[in-house]
Amino acid sequence: MANEKGKMLDVSGAKDAENRNVGAYKKHNGKNQQWHIVYEDDYEEWKKNADNKGLIPNKPFRLLSKMRARRALTRTGSKLIIRNKDNSNDQIFVFNESTKSIQPKQDRSVSIDIEDFGKDRTLAFRKNENIWSQHFNLKKEQMVNERGLVFDVAGGKDVNGQKVLVWKTHGSMNQKWIVEYV
Repeated sequence: MANEKGKMLDVSGAKDAENRNVGAYKKHNGKNQQWHIVYEDDYEEWKKNADNKGLIPNKPFRLLSKMRARRALTRTGSKLIIRNKDNSNDQIFVFNESTKSIQPKQDRSVSIDIEDFGKDRTLAFRKNENIWSQHFNLKKEQMVNERGLVFDVAGGKDVNGQKVLVWKTHGSMNQKWIVEYV
């Protein structure tokens, strides 16, 4: 949070401790200048999930299905499938906090998106547009967007090449994911 002169809200001494002074300081992108804004209306919901902050911004990760084979979310062209875990870049993603989107580590010009501007169930990669159909984050064990749709392995089939789409949450294993930071 910056003031009109570009000075940032800054916790003095960059210490995470009680009773530290907060003031304005030149921007240096330190953790002591990063803030989480919680609106009063959302406070109770945030408090319930305080232990679940979501994906770590810009830290590369794999998403592994919680189904028995633990297959990885994999980019194949513009689509998403599950496939056995390997060392390919097609299974490595990052979370962009400013656009609230998940992007391939190797191509941050695109984001995971619900096709047809959110009217379809298919997940694909599309140019970053910072729109609701591209906003996903981790909540508990689900990748969920702001309208409550979650990543879902189609039909609950734990096989290589199975499509990943979005669906209403029902809590089955084909909607649960493990984040593996790499």
